Amino acid sequence: MRQRSVVRFRPDGLTGSPVDGRRLDRRIYLHDAISDFLEGRKAVSKRLVIAAQQLAAVGRTTIVKGCSDRENRGWRRTPLGGQGGMQYYLWWAPQGSPQTKEVANLQRGAVLLREVRHHDNHGPLRAGKLLDYHNLTAPDVAADSSESLESPWTEPQRMFVQDRSPVRVVRGYPGSGKTMALWKAVEARGGKTLYLSWSSGLVNASVQRFKAFASADSNVEAREYRVFTGSLCGQDVESLTLAESRERFDSAYEWWKIKDHFGPWWGNLPELHAELRAVLFGRAVPGLLGGGADGRRLADHTYLATTKVGEEAGAALLETIKRADWRSWYGFVFPELAAAHRALARIRSDRVPETMLGYDRVVVDEVQDLSLIEAAVITEYCRAVAGREAFSPRLMLAFDAGQTVRPSGFDPSRLSEMLSHELARPEEFLLGHNVRSPSLISGVVHRASRLYKRIDKDWRPKDQTSREVGEEIIARLIHVAVPDAEVGGRLVEVLGDVGNVAVISATGEIPGWVPEAVRDAIHTPETAKGLEYASACVLGVGGLLDHLDAEPSGRSPIELQACRTAIDGLRVTLSRATENLVLLDLAPSDGERARSLRLLETAEEFTPEDLEEFFKDADLPLDERILVRTRDAVASLDTAPERAWQRAWQCLRLLGEIDANAFEADEAVRREVCDCVLRVAARRIVDEQLSGGARKDVVSTARRVSSVWGGKAQHRAFVSLDNWTAGRARAPFALITSALALDASDGAWLHSALPIVLQRLVKELDRCAKNPKWARQFAGDVEVWLEVIGFTGEAAQKAAELRAVAAQSLAEAKDWLLADAVLSKISSPDPELAGLILENVSKLAESAEAYESASLPVEALRVWRRAGNVDRAIALAERLDQADLQWVSDLQWVIDMRELVARRPAQLEDRLTKQEKNDVNKMVRRARTPVRRKKRTKGTLL
Repeated sequence: MRQRSVVRFRPDGLTGSPVDGRRLDRRIYLHDAISDFLEGRKAVSKRLVIAAQQLAAVGRTTIVKGCSDRENRGWRRTPLGGQGGMQYYLWWAPQGSPQTKEVANLQRGAVLLREVRHHDNHGPLRAGKLLDYHNLTAPDVAADSSESLESPWTEPQRMFVQDRSPVRVVRGYPGSGKTMALWKAVEARGGKTLYLSWSSGLVNASVQRFKAFASADSNVEAREYRVFTGSLCGQDVESLTLAESRERFDSAYEWWKIKDHFGPWWGNLPELHAELRAVLFGRAVPGLLGGGADGRRLADHTYLATTKVGEEAGAALLETIKRADWRSWYGFVFPELAAAHRALARIRSDRVPETMLGYDRVVVDEVQDLSLIEAAVITEYCRAVAGREAFSPRLMLAFDAGQTVRPSGFDPSRLSEMLSHELARPEEFLLGHNVRSPSLISGVVHRASRLYKRIDKDWRPKDQTSREVGEEIIARLIHVAVPDAEVGGRLVEVLGDVGNVAVISATGEIPGWVPEAVRDAIHTPETAKGLEYASACVLGVGGLLDHLDAEPSGRSPIELQACRTAIDGLRVTLSRATENLVLLDLAPSDGERARSLRLLETAEEFTPEDLEEFFKDADLPLDERILVRTRDAVASLDTAPERAWQRAWQCLRLLGEIDANAFEADEAVRREVCDCVLRVAARRIVDEQLSGGARKDVVSTARRVSSVWGGKAQHRAFVSLDNWTAGRARAPFALITSALALDASDGAWLHSALPIVLQRLVKELDRCAKNPKWARQFAGDVEVWLEVIGFTGEAAQKAAELRAVAAQSLAEAKDWLLADAVLSKISSPDPELAGLILENVSKLAESAEAYESASLPVEALRVWRRAGNVDRAIALAERLDQADLQWVSDLQWVIDMRELVARRPAQLEDRLTKQEKNDVNKMVRRARTPVRRKKRTKGTLL
């Protein structure tokens, strides 16, 4: 391992109460009756604060219920828990809801928190007058300095937020509040922060959160991890879901040709794909942690010493990829790893872009889903910045080793070792209290964690058991034994059409008995991660438990690897529910049924008909069914883009005809559906996931929605995006202009899509700056352009570079006036170029000054003479070489003439004779007229 010098870190920047004096961009109004109700009810107050924070940031809460009766249509209800059970709901309504129409002077996007009610109370409720509410400030909603609202932060979260260690890690379990702790730590500090996550949904949520609560003196840039590596490489990184990567792997080579060399991997291509991504390629960090690498993969001996799959499987893997010519498909199957290797190479060759400097801290969420090479890019980037700026950014990380839904080979000890070696020993904080799930459901997750004992210690994540459980909130645990595939298929179809119910396959594979029409609606652990639902129906748990409970002694290392992944996925799926957790087993054996019931411990056993009636009894209103689908669509963009579009399309189907004038849904719901459709469509076309007829269908639908429900600005923006991504627009200026015309709320869908093609956009701007046809555009506000496309780094510096190129292009085309317009926006232009442009627009004094700054005295002298500034000209001429002394004598003669004229006696002209006046005029004409040499004639000397 290479020796490292001590790294110095930037100051911490902790500001104490960061949101004092700030007002929320989205107004949150709390009715006076709620303040009175909350007295003495700490648990309810804490949950109300969490709900208010979600409303302030994104305009809705994670779990939303509607009201089915017509009198209360438009109210949303959010569960707050209570003493002894889920007794209370917060009734609220966004501006645009039917319930807010009677409230005068309510700003767009505002939210009314009207009342906290017992769950059985569905009596008519009116919004009342705005005078009955008080506007919550940012400190109120953050519960940092509020007298009436309880702070929701746990003591471990506070300790993490207040800690000043330069490198610190927060780890926890499903629902323990890791992301919230990261957010709070960022919000408590000023300066410039780079927030990274592999999840676009988490990045979008972070952008909205920081906009509402970040310190007034802070600048937080939230980016997807692939945008970060793309910025380091100068090349956009392709987006692939895990399923798409596996499909490419399966098709990359005719594996049957070398089946004789597969050994234990025969029939286990998914496991082979995972081992390659996580270990052979994912741990190939040259010179780090003793793992010498051969280019983009571990050397054979290093891999065999590193892998846990055993000598036989390891040797078979090496022989397999050797015969399969891995170099030909490595970047095709694993584009994110290839990008990480390129980024690391650029960092180590001291080629970190100037635009990537200046951060006070780097924050990384969901680290467990990054391979070692991806994590190494972050640590070595921080160290490289220290070499350039003398100080490294501080680093904050969050992970749960038991929630790896992508094959990353995550090992907390390796991460800690790498951090200690590259930067500093990390300070770790453990969040053990479940702040999301009720105790019944968190208890199920806790019992699932015990399954790790069924596999060897080498394969287990550490500290995954004996955690504290959540609050006492009403929840229901249900088990359903389905007799056959026909009944199961019909039941899944019914559940797929219910509102806040997620159907999740515990095994990661969609069961074959699920009908084709709804297969895209079924979640896997990967696609469900990060989501919350009131109810989750998990398929196939009994069979999975039966497999995991089998005698482990006969399992091969490959099987142990698969078991570890299965347990991780099971814990993720079980922790998605906040009210009702249903385990559905198809024709279970007695052993499978008993295992499912033992996992639930206090389950109610339903028939399929019971479960169907249970959810039908909920009588979900239209707005609730729609809002659940919009959230699910956006959350599925990374892991299941087809599902995302399907859910968006379902929202349109529930609303009815797009062009209809009458809607059951209110204006606020319609706005959210519009944003959802545009967000999904924009993401899919910038990721180039569509072609041909599929692209045409998505684009035409999004165009109609934007035109009818979004208005002119949103429609123009989507059309511009479509034209640019399809290659119909040669330059991105129409796209950028339309993006600038959108306000923060209407343009969120576009602002989240543009960073994905950031490098392409920057290259297009570079190309346009070199073309006189487009260079004139750079007289505009280039810094704002860069900001709107998601540019990472110092926009002012990049803007100056682009303008300099544009000014040069216009000068070469002799378009002097436009070149001057661009030049005027550059704070420190190239002086030679400035002199040339300014001279040609007759700004002679400025031009001469520029030439002097460029150390071009001859050019400066020429321009000073054109400007008639003889004093500056002769002062400059006197400093020139002897060869140019003629200029000195010429200019001295002009000065002498000026002085002679200045000495002319008063009224001289009245006293001179006519002949004297003629003589003076002749002398003046002679001084102004060039001497004409006589033509030489043959035979003469002169």
